[in-house]
Amino acid sequence: MTLCLMPKEDIFYTHAVIANSDKFGINGTDKAHITEIGSINGDVSGNGEGITSRDALAIQKSTLKLIDSLP
Repeated sequence: MTLCLMPKEDIFYTHAVIANSDKFGINGTDKAHITEIGSINGDVSGNGEGITSRDALAIQKSTLKLIDSLP
């Protein structure tokens, strides 16, 4: 499946969700926490596992044009 390249902000946000899920996870306390749809869309590697470091790496590679499409 080919997706558009994600902005660099998505890379940082994905890392924030992983590193601080209490604040930025689906039920996070921050007003900018990820939504359920955002979590589904961010789960680009291994669908169904939630956002992991593999997703962050795939997004980075896509943004840097190291891969043509997300897994």
